Amino acid sequence: IITLDFQGNKEFEADDLREKITLTTGAIANLPLITDNARRIVLFYQSEGYWLANAVPILNKISEDSVALTFQIDEGPKVHIDEITIEGNNNISDGDIEDVMQTGEWWIFSFITGSGFYSEEKIRADIIMIKQLYQSRGYMYAAVSEPEVTLSPDMKDLYLKITISEGDQYSVGNLSLQGNTVF
Repeated sequence: IITLDFQGNKEFEADDLREKITLTTGAIANLPLITDNARRIVLFYQSEGYWLANAVPILNKISEDSVALTFQIDEGPKVHIDEITIEGNNNISDGDIEDVMQTGEWWIFSFITGSGFYSEEKIRADIIMIKQLYQSRGYMYAAVSEPEVTLSPDMKDLYLKITISEGDQYSVGNLSLQGNTVF
């Protein structure tokens, strides 16, 4: 790869996007690696609220052993999380679950807090945190689904639905120590 460029990026500078990818000029034009970096660009845009963003890699052959790589970016509109619905939680309140989540609904001060935007990384962390919350309260086999994401007809709002299967609650029945002769 002798040149690496971006087109269609209005919200973020090329240098900012270069920081998000692993490719540089001089790298070998490996198609799986190029595809992975296009995905990295899309994930970055999604974490910034551009959930409909798309990045298409375009290779232009310069010579027999060199290419120019351009990522054609379609940012799309900025999309906010309008509503998060939690289903299947019969024993732990929506509020307690939302308290452990990084992802939140869009509100008037989201421009300060940074909440209200869809981020795949934050959602994955949220699922782990919800499972840990349930396990800390005795639901050892609680399961949390991947969120069901729905886009509003005007493509400006996202709706997330998280489904939980709590399972049975367990408590410690008996605790005993063996082999302790000092205390």
